[in-house]
Amino acid sequence: MNETSNLSTDHTIVVGVDGSDHSSHALMWAAAWAATHNSTLHIVTADTIGVLESARNEVLTAYPHLSVLGSELAMSPAAALVEASSDADLVVVGNRGRGGWQGLLLGSVSATVSDHSKCPVVVVPHQAVHQEGPVVLGADGSPESILAAHTAFAEADRHGVGVIVGQVTKLPMVASANLLPAKEDFELMEGDAQAVAEETIAAARAAYPNVPVEIVAKAGDPAYELADIAAGASLIVVGNRGRGGFRELLLGSVSRSLLQRASCPVLIVRPHHEVAAEV
Repeated sequence: MNETSNLSTDHTIVVGVDGSDHSSHALMWAAAWAATHNSTLHIVTADTIGVLESARNEVLTAYPHLSVLGSELAMSPAAALVEASSDADLVVVGNRGRGGWQGLLLGSVSATVSDHSKCPVVVVPHQAVHQEGPVVLGADGSPESILAAHTAFAEADRHGVGVIVGQVTKLPMVASANLLPAKEDFELMEGDAQAVAEETIAAARAAYPNVPVEIVAKAGDPAYELADIAAGASLIVVGNRGRGGFRELLLGSVSRSLLQRASCPVLIVRPHHEVAAEV
């Protein structure tokens, strides 16, 4: 392992880089987050051909006072990020890469990092821009979703924006499009969704009473609807597990669909007490 460093802080943001435009975009997003949160930025790469030094210089040009660490880890990209996550507060990855990071969003690396990271993970799409839009929370009433609510409200409060709470009830499987629920059933599902959203955010809303809140309760495909709700948002926050429409969010097709559809970074919150399995 090759490592360089500046003075460190008590909090660390890990970002994976490979020299591609996509990872550079994620790198600068992570640097902005680290600067805002007064954290150390830890740049991790599996590439030994000047990528680390180039990334470090790019960050320090934009944020000369930011504390920066750099590590070249002789292991697979996913394993490198999971290893670094052990001492981190957040791991940031881009949604595409090259070389060792190829297929970061769509293949096994993204699934492995999301599943096995010891801390929360942010996936940054290449088209994401630093904007002051609202923070969107994916709410389903699960303990993980309630934890995600605290993170969403804290970030909204930090940036002076509102929270949009998206609660999407997944439609039941049907044999034919002609068997879609009746209008009255849709209304009932959306009413239940509203109640679940209120329950999910109750504690966070009390802790941050000045954060504006909008609740959007829908019935439909969770990933599609949540991505649609988040159009123009600065961040989507979801729990790493859920129930109802968000069940197995990180483990199945819903998570991959959400990460592919989202036009803004997606923050996946993991309970602090949870210990992920080894890669």
